[in-house]
Amino acid sequence: MSVDHYDDVAISLHARRRWSERTDEDAPHPIVAWIDGHRVTVSTPAYRNCDELRYHRETNMVLLRKAAEVSTVLRATPEDLTSEQGQDLLAAVEAQFGAVEDVDGGELA
Repeated sequence: MSVDHYDDVAISLHARRRWSERTDEDAPHPIVAWIDGHRVTVSTPAYRNCDELRYHRETNMVLLRKAAEVSTVLRATPEDLTSEQGQDLLAAVEAQFGAVEDVDGGELA
């Protein structure tokens, strides 16, 4: 099930903290990123406990939702997604949306 309206999803305290740590201060609110984000399809077992993952290109963040709450957020870079599961997620993002970009718009090497 996909939650499409901001009234239908909350941002956990953990996700809010991670958002502020992993994005610039001028980044949109995570609710805005959720609404503007695009669904990511990933078959990695580590992410099967999530109900939905969305990628927000402007911030290069993946938001993970379980039930009606965004539970955490991950920055989609090779430096941040170093585990095998993280590399699978990064590959899924790039397969669906093209090469990841940093928040300044430059392609990552």
